[in-house]
Amino acid sequence: MNSRKKISVIGIGNLLMGDDGVGIRVVEVLKHEELPSNVSVFDGATRAFDVLEYMEGRDKAVIVD
Repeated sequence: MNSRKKISVIGIGNLLMGDDGVGIRVVEVLKHEELPSNVSVFDGATRAFDVLEYMEGRDKAVIVD
């Protein structure tokens, strides 16, 4: 059994607003990295309430905004 905690990294923001798109840019970079199998990366864009589903069943969530 895998005892590592399940982690979500969620980037949120708006690319059209310049520095408000930092979370999205971080997610774009992480999606090209070799991450541990217990880490999932999601692009939440500007849908603040929709990101709750990305946290479901996870032990921890890191939100980058």
